[in-house]
Amino acid sequence: MADPTPISSLNEPVSFSLIFNKKPLPVDYIVYSASVTKEVNKIGRACIKILGGDPYLNSFDEAESNDFKPGTDVEIKMGYDQSNTTVFKGIVEKNGLSIREGFYKSKEKRLLVIDCVDKAIEMTKTYTSEIYEKKKDSEIITALIAKAGLTKTVTATTLKHPFLPKYNSNDWDFILQRATVNGLIVINTDNSIVVKKPAGTGSSTLTINHGDGLVDFEGKIDGGNQFNALKFNNYDPFNIKSSNSTASEPKLTAQGNLKGKSMALNSSPTSTEIIIPQPLESGELASIASATLNSNRLKSVYGVVKVKGVKTGKIDSLIKLSGFGSRLDGPCYVTSVKHEVNSGNYFTTFGFGLKDDGFDNQKKGIDVSNLIPSIEGLHIGEVKKIDKDPNNEYRIQVFIPALKITGDGLWARLTHFYTSSKAGSFFIPELKSQVVVSFINNDPRHPVVLGGLYTKTNKPYTEITAKNEKKAFVSKEKLTIEFDDKDKVIIVKSSEKNKITISEKGKGIIIEDENGNKLETSKSGISMTSKKQIKITTSDAITISGTKGVSIAGKSGKGLVLDGMKIDVKSKSKASIKGTAVDINGSGTANIKGGMVNIN
Repeated sequence: MADPTPISSLNEPVSFSLIFNKKPLPVDYIVYSASVTKEVNKIGRACIKILGGDPYLNSFDEAESNDFKPGTDVEIKMGYDQSNTTVFKGIVEKNGLSIREGFYKSKEKRLLVIDCVDKAIEMTKTYTSEIYEKKKDSEIITALIAKAGLTKTVTATTLKHPFLPKYNSNDWDFILQRATVNGLIVINTDNSIVVKKPAGTGSSTLTINHGDGLVDFEGKIDGGNQFNALKFNNYDPFNIKSSNSTASEPKLTAQGNLKGKSMALNSSPTSTEIIIPQPLESGELASIASATLNSNRLKSVYGVVKVKGVKTGKIDSLIKLSGFGSRLDGPCYVTSVKHEVNSGNYFTTFGFGLKDDGFDNQKKGIDVSNLIPSIEGLHIGEVKKIDKDPNNEYRIQVFIPALKITGDGLWARLTHFYTSSKAGSFFIPELKSQVVVSFINNDPRHPVVLGGLYTKTNKPYTEITAKNEKKAFVSKEKLTIEFDDKDKVIIVKSSEKNKITISEKGKGIIIEDENGNKLETSKSGISMTSKKQIKITTSDAITISGTKGVSIAGKSGKGLVLDGMKIDVKSKSKASIKGTAVDINGSGTANIKGGMVNIN
């Protein structure tokens, strides 16, 4: 059976009906025109123009009807011979008057213009922030559409995100972005949303010939924007490894006898490589690569064709062109449809393919920052958890009010001023402390903690002064390393009584503890003080020498005790032993020798 053509309704009278609040428009209103526009990845719209007003009576009664108030339900049907099909359902968005020169003589110069929109418009007003945990894109999209109360059909996706932030983005834009990176399109029609893969193959629903039923046509083949091949590269900074994915050639219609790849042979390098700076799952990288090439191929052949009205014309369908040359003939993918009734005529305009953005797009290139609604600038967070990172990537959990005002927040990587294998600085923020957070490539899935902040409750350990002479590292338990630039002093302490002081001003080092023990170096020498014993023990020998002598004094207690396996006392000149009493005892022989020995 041959496909229907625009002339299938030849000689049938045009008919249409407008329904407001489930009631047909009263017959005393004269409709000048009605048009409906639907496009892939865009919200459906309609425009109704009604003749009205009477300048002689200084009135415009049509504009005062409650039927045309914003928010009123609208349905538009078009067809032939009263066999009409619904081409639009939505609500009144706004209305206004258009009064042009010549309005006294011509009613067509006096119009009530009613702009209508699909109920999906509600989703463009929901500028919210949210964090989705352990959800697939299709699950998130389904929930957002359900929240708007719209009928929905969503193709299931596979990747489950550990967490996926939605930052200050309306639901509609967020759905478009998540659908795009999964190679899906969003179709809004008659208060419903369908998220699916483009109908790239299948049977055409209509044949348009270069002849009967054709009104206008413009079609182009464009190889200037086509890629030979497209490869996406990605780097995982934690695991320190690269990954890549080459886009698979999409299965699209057989329109024309030139394919996008063949058009690119002399205008594109063998392979175009794109780098995505933030880490991605391998499945997500492959999906983005293929989705990007699919969109690119849809730009190889594009155009519009206006024909006698076809009430069954829909977006995301295939129509067949015939008689427009071998470069354009064949089934083409419908990306937009416009139905319009005006002065007893009914026309349908089909848009096929995707028109390139031209020079601006060439300057911008492929936008890899638009994989998810971006988050720019620096943000304030509060540390919620510093251990048990589910990915074992040494991250900390940070609550960021800008993303969500409740919950535990995101796992964020933590910057350090020095890192190395089994070495580096190791300063982890305390729980409930405030930190500054940024995001890799503005992607809210990849936060990085840049540093900490003092607050009204978390104050620095000392006051800030104009001369800024003190610096310090102070732990939660007041373990401190303090630098005093004024006196050139470094103090290391665990408490006020246990500390080491290195002083340029004092020209020495002091080590002291809470037990009253003190070791001090100065220009006078070294002093060691203790309220208790001082013990010097070694497994080898101890040597004490002094150029100007060595003095050892035991002023009380046992005085001076020398105890050893062997004791030698030598002197190069005189050796003296004095005391109020002197005892020399030996359990064996006692020898006293000298050139002369005097006793008493």
